[in-house]
Amino acid sequence: MATTYTLSDLTIIVPGKDAQASIEKTLNSLEPLMAAGGSCILVNDGSTDATGEIMGRFATTWDKAQLISFETGGGAGKARNAGLGQTRTALVGSVDSDDWVGAEYYPALVAQMNADPEVDFVRSHYLECRGNKRNIIRAPFEVVNTAFDPRLAVMPDDRPTMVDHPQMWAGIYAMDFLDRHDIRYDPLHTAEDRIINWKTQILGRKMVVAEEFRFYYRRDHNVSLTAVGDDRQLDFLQAMQNVIGFLVNEGHERYLPKAIRQLLALICFHIERQGRLEPATRKKLVTGAAHLLALVPTRELEAALLRIDDTRRNTIRGLI
Repeated sequence: MATTYTLSDLTIIVPGKDAQASIEKTLNSLEPLMAAGGSCILVNDGSTDATGEIMGRFATTWDKAQLISFETGGGAGKARNAGLGQTRTALVGSVDSDDWVGAEYYPALVAQMNADPEVDFVRSHYLECRGNKRNIIRAPFEVVNTAFDPRLAVMPDDRPTMVDHPQMWAGIYAMDFLDRHDIRYDPLHTAEDRIINWKTQILGRKMVVAEEFRFYYRRDHNVSLTAVGDDRQLDFLQAMQNVIGFLVNEGHERYLPKAIRQLLALICFHIERQGRLEPATRKKLVTGAAHLLALVPTRELEAALLRIDDTRRNTIRGLI
């Protein structure tokens, strides 16, 4: 008999570091879930401000909440993994400490988990918030509110697919699925969600893209890690090396064209914007990108270069 999930089967992990300006709004948005019997794991990732105290207040107030505290920050990947390690419910999701959700968001996703007994996860659209502006970012797959094989949403390599939608907080997941395949975030500060994005898409039995967008993602480059110029910006290199290693070592080479195309796009993105980086980090970007490209199978790399524009092709050829 198939399991019917309810909100009481869902745990939301909230990692936060120095987020005192936004964390209260984030946690207030989870009140409807908690009132419906949901659970929450709060991870204070080495904050030096009042984040830990605010989290502690909510953890004390909510019946099904837990606070994990690290003395020093280890990054979002480590924090989310710590939460996954303590999750005891059938379903799990996450919200970053500067984002928030509408009251209808998690009920809609849990309902879609019940669409088919083999559904391992549900993804959704989300709202990108820049000040008072709102923009719906739709998951790049046209079939909604219907269970399907996740591998159908990986290729082709020449247009956006679900592996180009790595915002894993825009979704919920069956814990037994994550545990069965040992699916966890990379312990990185940025790009930590690339590997979990790829693994869920390739290893899942069925998924659903929910026609739901009431997840509010705060896009503020003044406070985001996307604005920093230190070595954390280079985590994408390790993340993509891990993705390519997973595909090659686990017999999923047919998806390599997509991963390589993604890698080339990321390298070019960072090279084009290297002026924001510290001088030492710029050097590490060039040497690190060259090292990773040397690990990519030559035939697949050359094929990928034929399918990108001249400017980016010249950028990559300058590194190999």
